[in-house]
Order: sequence, then C-alpha cells, then structure tokens
Amino acid sequence: MKKIIYTIFSMIAIHSIAQENLVPNPSFEQVEKKIKEAGEIELAYPWTSATLKKVDLYSADAKNKDFGVPENAYGEEKAQDGSNYVGLNIYGYRGRAPKGYLQTELTKELTAGKKYCMKFFVSFSDRSKYATNNIGIYVSNEAVTSTKDGDLNFKPQIMKLKNSPIDKQFDWVPICGLYEAQGGEKFITIGNFMSEENTVTERVRQSREFSGAQKMDGYYYLDNVSVIDMEGQPAESCVCEKIAGGKLETEFKSFSTSEK
Repeated sequence: MKKIIYTIFSMIAIHSIAQENLVPNPSFEQVEKKIKEAGEIELAYPWTSATLKKVDLYSADAKNKDFGVPENAYGEEKAQDGSNYVGLNIYGYRGRAPKGYLQTELTKELTAGKKYCMKFFVSFSDRSKYATNNIGIYVSNEAVTSTKDGDLNFKPQIMKLKNSPIDKQFDWVPICGLYEAQGGEKFITIGNFMSEENTVTERVRQSREFSGAQKMDGYYYLDNVSVIDMEGQPAESCVCEKIAGGKLETEFKSFSTSEK
C-alpha cells in the first residue's frame, strides 16, 4: 500500500523535467494512517529516521492531539505547505535529549556535474528553550543508518550561509543551497551533524501563551523539502539569503506561506 501511494504521488508531482522535485512526499502529506504517538515518521513513506531516535510526524488529521496541526505538544504552527509537517530535535542540553535525523531516498540518482537546488523550511518550536544553528542536509550515495540514538558525524553540504541560531517562531525559515553532484547520490539526511561544542545556542523565553516548564532542547518543525535540477535555470533562483547593504539578510520573496 505504501509503494502504491508513493508511485501515484510521484507521477502527479512531476510538473516538468526541469522543475521536477526529486524528493518523494516532500511535505509529508501522504500518510498511511492517523498519527497516534511520537516517532511515527515512517507513516509518511518513504521517509525514515536515520538513528534510533525517531522523528515525529504532525498532521491536522492526527488522532492524538499532541501531534496535531496547528496546535500540538510543542506549541502551535501552521504547515508551510499542505497540512502536515515533521518535528525533530536539533539540540539537547548537555546531551540530555538525543538529536533526530530525517532521511529519504530520492526518486532518482543525481547526475555528475549537474547542480541541484536543495531546500527545506524550519520553524523553532514554542516550548523549546534553546534556539540552535547547524541545521543542514547531508547528501550521500548510500542510506545513513545507525543502531544507536547518538549523533551522526558527517559534513553537511547544505547549510545556511549565516549559520546563526534560528529562533523564529510562528514563521518558516528557508534553508537552501546549490549542490554540484559527484554522481550516484540518492539519499538526503537532515539534522545537526556537529558536536555540542561546535553548536551555537541561544536561550529563548517561553511565550506567556504557553504554560508549564520549557523543554531543555532545541526542537524544530520541518516542512516542504525539495531537490531541483537547476539545468537551464539561473543560480539566483536558489537563494534563501542575500547580501543587501553590506549585510547578509534572509530572502523570503520566493518562499511565500499563508498568513498566520
């Protein structure tokens, strides 16, 4: 049943070869059944968790309100695209909470020498205490798997140009970049691949709209993942940040979302 849903989705998602998104189920809209508990990312086939720390799946149709959209156990946020998104831990204070890593296999291998625009959106959760940096994509030929729930130590090829902690709540921040393929790459993994010592954090006060103790982590919602072949397209169309007035600024013009 999972493969049938995935095949149908892939067929209708291809608008044109140049603009084809190589990420299957990019906004996690295709879900096998209603969400009941934490760590059910595999209901959004073919997405998986790369470690034993399972990534959470959120949906407006969730059976458990803790994993609903827009309101859930970590706060409140509308989906950037559609009505679903995922949530994963990017930082755990003094290692108390293991990081999560989101992974999927692309619909086809990347071609050597070609450039691809890789992009996704994140939103810092309302209940987390630590905004963090180092959220990126690691591209590989083989799947990344670990039988533990600890850190994955790889060098991500896609990260924000200005790699500062992302503390925006009630909004989606785009992270994107150009990747020149070596050939044969077919997997992407999203998360924080840096050590705690090399991760910058900022404490964020919890809004008065939410009661109870803050969670000692850096938990982020994530939505709308894409890998697009840039052949015939200007590199400028894959820019999330720009230099303006001598400063690096986030560019949102190409990444509109619904009003909140």
